[in-house]
Amino acid sequence: MKTYLFVCCAVLFFSINLKAESKLELNYYGQSSESLSLDIIKNETRYNYREVDTTCTRQIPHTEEVCGYETHYRQGPCHWEAGEEVCRTEGGGRECHWQPGRTQCRTNHSGQEVCRDLPGHQICENKPGQRVCHTTPGRQVCPQESYEVYECHDETTYTTETYACTQTVAEPYIVKRKVNAIVDLGFKSLDVSEPKFLVILELEQSGNIKISAVNKASKSALMFAKSNIEIDDAGDEDITVKGKISAKVVDKETFLAPVTKGIKSVKLSTKGISFIVGKIRNKKMISVSMKIIKKGFIGIGRHKVIEKKLKAEDFDITDVNGKSKLHLKAEKFSDLPKEGKKYLVSIELKMDTSKDLITPIKGELKTSFEEKIKTK
Repeated sequence: MKTYLFVCCAVLFFSINLKAESKLELNYYGQSSESLSLDIIKNETRYNYREVDTTCTRQIPHTEEVCGYETHYRQGPCHWEAGEEVCRTEGGGRECHWQPGRTQCRTNHSGQEVCRDLPGHQICENKPGQRVCHTTPGRQVCPQESYEVYECHDETTYTTETYACTQTVAEPYIVKRKVNAIVDLGFKSLDVSEPKFLVILELEQSGNIKISAVNKASKSALMFAKSNIEIDDAGDEDITVKGKISAKVVDKETFLAPVTKGIKSVKLSTKGISFIVGKIRNKKMISVSMKIIKKGFIGIGRHKVIEKKLKAEDFDITDVNGKSKLHLKAEKFSDLPKEGKKYLVSIELKMDTSKDLITPIKGELKTSFEEKIKTK
């Protein structure tokens, strides 16, 4: 106990007297709060504007009369065009049908009847097309004919002219501004008795504060953090940042139980489907992809009950012996399963911890189940 108090006091003394920097590390041993100062120099680009003498150009229009022959069109004499026979080929091509399997029997030299099953197969044949003809009706045709007319019209052309002018030029320069941040951290250990983390905070030029953590204890644990950052960037003075970060520590094995314990006790009925997974601590991180189908024979009799991605909120979740039982009512199905029939049930449960987790986990967090189940 004395050792623990000495460590906490040492950490507190270290935090108070630590010179402000853009990146700091602190050791978390179970203390409830910490207060840190961070600063960084921000390079801000600004501009001076001034007028400079230069040469500009402009387009000067000129109008002149242009004459020449122009082509026009008018309706010429009409004539009658008789109808004609138009033919095309319809149908034909390669047609196929399925020849079902059959049993073939014969008598061998010993007088015994021997049978064998012949598999079904596809039979195809080429069929000629049918020639179909029809006669188009006659019609009156009046073609257009061209003629030339000598015409004159005004045409505008342009020449480029230069002239002396002034132009506004932007000249960039760098202003260094100091970003000062005060960060208050609050810690809560939910189910870890002796937590030990290295917590890293880094202040960016934008005023944003990045936080990450590394578990240093022998027992696996996770740390989640939510940040509330306020940035005061008024005027040309230093930029002030106030940050409040709430961190929570959880036992890794306990928290990831929904994907590490597997999917058990899957039951399908006409009223819905239920299954059991490890205890769910945060419903918002859970999603379930579910597919329930009866395939049928050669596509005949196929029956799809459901095929969609669901949220944990779509299920009724209850505690069963320290685990979570998820029940999806039949009203969420596309169609009701038939009693006494077998269905292929596929379930994939995923956990998304990417939002607030600051101790990253490698790989995708998921568990799956697939099996034929008879409806009760």
